[in-house]
Parts: sequence; C-alpha cells; structure tokens
Amino acid sequence: MLIILSPAKTMNMADTGRQLPETAPLFGTDARFLASKMQAYTRPELEKILHISPALADTTYRQYQQFGSAGNRGKQALLAYNGSVFKAINASAFSEKDFLYAQDHIRIISTLYGLVRPLDRIEAYRIAFSLKPKGIQGNLYDYWLPKLTVPLIEASLQAGGIIINLASLDVLGSLDISAIKTKVTVITPEFKEYRNGRYETIRTYAKIARGAMTRHIILNRLESPEQLTAFTWENVRFNPELSDGSTYTFTRENSRKA
Repeated sequence: MLIILSPAKTMNMADTGRQLPETAPLFGTDARFLASKMQAYTRPELEKILHISPALADTTYRQYQQFGSAGNRGKQALLAYNGSVFKAINASAFSEKDFLYAQDHIRIISTLYGLVRPLDRIEAYRIAFSLKPKGIQGNLYDYWLPKLTVPLIEASLQAGGIIINLASLDVLGSLDISAIKTKVTVITPEFKEYRNGRYETIRTYAKIARGAMTRHIILNRLESPEQLTAFTWENVRFNPELSDGSTYTFTRENSRKA
C-alpha cells in the first residue's frame, strides 16, 4: 500500500543528531525553479499573496533568499514537516528500518517539491497551490497536474497497487484522481465524531488521526486494506455501517449520546 499525505505549513529544520540516509527529491529541479520565482517577491508581496502575518512574511522571505545556497539547512521530509499529522506520526522515534519501509510506502504531495519521499532532503518553504507565481501560466495546480499523476501511479503499483488517501482535499487538485483510479485502488479513510445528532468530521482531530494511522501502517508493515479495519486510536473504531469499498469510516463511538 502507498500512503499519500499533505505537507505541513510548519517546518522544524533543527538538527536531530541522528545519522539517517538522505535522498534527492524526485522533482528537485522543479522545486529550485519555483523557489527562484518566489525569490522575486518582496516581504510585503509575500504577506499579501500568501495571506500571512508580517512576521511570518519576514521568515518566508529569508527562507527563499537562502533557498538552494550551500549553507542552507535541509532535512529528511518526514522529520522536517511539523504539523499535526506529522507530530502524530512521530517519525523521530522510527528506527532506520522504519524509515526505509516508509520510503517505499509514503508520498507527500508538496506544493514546491511535487512528490516527496520520507528521506528526501528538503529545505524550508511556504507556498500555496492556488498561487500564480510571476512568469508561470496558471496556478500551481496547473503546474503540477501534468507532472505528478503518472509517477504516483508507478509508485503505488510498486507498493502493491493500493493508495491509502490520507491527504487533505486541498492537495488533490494537483492529481488526476480519475486517471489514478483506472490503474490502482484508492481508499480514503475518514474520521468522525458523533456531534449534534450526527457524525461529523472534526478537522483538527481528523489530522491527528491521519498521522496515527500512518504511524500504525508503517510500524506494523500493513500491506492490505483489510488490515486497516483493526486500527484503533483513542476510542476510534472502524465503522462498517458508514463504510464502503472506497471509503473506510472510523468513528469515536463513545462520543455518541444516548
């Protein structure tokens, strides 16, 4: 199975002190090209086009000005991203064998780097798919759509022909999902709580659950979708009544009020 994830906006580039393998990003040339376009923006422009605070615009500006330089710090992607999903994955506790397994079974759909493997060395960045960089026709969905679908299909076939979609909706526009589904099986886990008389997706909780499931798949070397139905986490259980062949729904049953 191949897990697909969204990247995190927050990144931690601090040295972990571990000696782990590094790989070069598959779309490193594209990343450097897009970074060069971002380097042309001023701090106020970055603040406006990325809808960020002045302080964050300062940080982002410095990141792009240093991007690609010999002294700029890079880090394995699974350790660099620092959002809710990746904190739940807790890759800092992985063994080297876990990282090597993850390398073949996880792809992160990055706005700057395209398809990212866990051990790919990446540099800090901030960018959005909806952005239309100067000198590029269309937005970054348009830029990546012709590039990512075939390599993702190839990676998923090598991993058994099944994609476990733990990515958020905002990155899926960079992929031709219809074409992917003609070649491989796509299963999307959903995580819900019972609130106000019905099951609802709670965004923050769902992000953490995606990370917990990713960790579970990697550490237990799961290879078939049926094995996912045994996943449990903080009173979350597989709910067959709300599931079908393409959507596996997990619910927090004890949240339901009689």
